[in-house]
Amino acid sequence: MVVISLLLSWVFLSAAWHKLRRPDRFRVVLDNYRLLPFPAHALHALVLGLAEAAIGAGLLIASTRTTAATAAIVVLAAYALAIGLNLVRGRREIDCGCSGPGAEQPISWHLVARNCLLAALAATTFIAVPARTLGWIDWLTMAFAGLLAIVIYRGAGVLLENQLKLNALRKTT
Repeated sequence: MVVISLLLSWVFLSAAWHKLRRPDRFRVVLDNYRLLPFPAHALHALVLGLAEAAIGAGLLIASTRTTAATAAIVVLAAYALAIGLNLVRGRREIDCGCSGPGAEQPISWHLVARNCLLAALAATTFIAVPARTLGWIDWLTMAFAGLLAIVIYRGAGVLLENQLKLNALRKTT
């Protein structure tokens, strides 16, 4: 549970960093989804970024983990739904907004699946684990396992990004 919380915390804190660093850019991403009945403002991007930061921080604290995991599931499901709706509309060229400035990534069904998988992982934090006193080796093992989970997650993301770029290059030649 701690390892999953570390991974999800990193996912949400890094996503928040991208949004909070450039809320003007994320506002454009929000507008491109064409889901809001009004133009998005920098305030919307700021609120989403702060919400993601709160979720990421909440996942690190045992007393707030359940609430943060619930919020994570809601946010991930909303993102999966927004991406899926746009894919059904045939709007595959828009940036997902998940990679930050300078790392645009078009939406795809892979991202819907990724968000559903992350939501399922967040749901596993609700499972009660037997209480026992954790020693230093337990904490060290969880820290390294969490770090490994982040590396694997990021590596899979890079592979997906490269595959999408390769597919785009093949279409132009």
